[in-house]
Formats: sequence, structure tokens, C-alpha cells
Amino acid sequence: ATEHGRLIHSSRTPVAVLHVRGSAYERGFAHGRLLASQIVDMIEFFLLEDMVRDTAFYEGALLPALARLSRRTPQFDEGARGMLDGMGAANVSLRVAALARDVTLLDLVALNSYADAAAWTANASSTPPAACSQFVFWGGATPSGDTIAGRNMDGENDVRKLTVNNLVLHAVEPTEPGLQRYVHVLWPGFLGASSGFSAA
Repeated sequence: ATEHGRLIHSSRTPVAVLHVRGSAYERGFAHGRLLASQIVDMIEFFLLEDMVRDTAFYEGALLPALARLSRRTPQFDEGARGMLDGMGAANVSLRVAALARDVTLLDLVALNSYADAAAWTANASSTPPAACSQFVFWGGATPSGDTIAGRNMDGENDVRKLTVNNLVLHAVEPTEPGLQRYVHVLWPGFLGASSGFSAA
């Protein structure tokens, strides 16, 4: 556990629960500190090995394009800076062997935009990148009127099964005014929600 987060493993759920709270930087720091090794693995073996598949293209074209073209919110940048600082405080190696260097802020941006990264690769085909199957039902479509959501990890199913084995339930409590608590299911290193619910 850290000041702004904890990682919970329970026999009641097959996935770990990452509970973070505080500002975007504080939440990112806790996330990075608690899941540093897994974030490095997601960059090396999911993003590079499975999605991009070309380290020369990644370093020479994709990262410069992200630096030039990505339009990130201040909240995202604060969270990513916190995550990188938290990873640095975790006392684990941040080296990505395929790149012969440590993780950078731009690597975190690339990880968080992995679907675009896969589409931009030099070897990309006209076929869209794989994606998970998801559904959401609410109101009259459910017996109780409650919202029901599901997600099957059948899209981004990498050869090493990191997307299955590293799956995390994120419970997020922002302290910035106007932001709500939310939960979502995704992987280490991700700052946004893909499949989730807010408190309201």
C-alpha cells in the first residue's frame, strides 16, 4: 500500500483490485508504484511485441508522431507524470529490453493509445485492430432496470496472455472538484476508463 493507493488480492475475485485516490498526480504515483513491473511488461510484451511489432518504427516514427500530434489533457499528463515517478520509486527495473532503455513518459502515452499505435504501424493492414467484445444493458432491457455491463477479453489477447493475467479492476476516487468516483476494468499503466461505471 502507498499513501494514495493499495493493491488488493482476494480469493473472492479472479483479478486484483487497484484502489487509488487523490489528485491525478497522486493517483498516477500510487498506480505506478504498485504496478511498476507489470507496466513495464505491458509496454514490452503487449505494446511492442504484440501491437506494434517493429521497434525501429516505434522509436523512429510512432513516438515522434505521438509527441507532435497527441492532444492530451492536463489531467492525463499529471497522471502520467505521477505514474512515471511512482514507477521510479518502486525500486524495480524500468528497462525495456527491446528498446535498451528505461520507460519514458511518451511510452506511457503510447501504451494508453495502443489501438492507434497498432493502426499506425508500418505493417498495418486494412483490417482494424482486434478489440474486446463488450455489452451494456439498462432500463427496460434488464429485469430490474439496473445497468449490466460485460466485457470478454477476446480481442487484445496477446500471445503471452498479459491482457488476461494482468487484468486489474481499478477503483478510482478523484479529489478534483466535479469529478466522480468510478470503477473500470483494464490493465496496468492505463489512466483512462474503457469498461466502467461512475458513482452517479
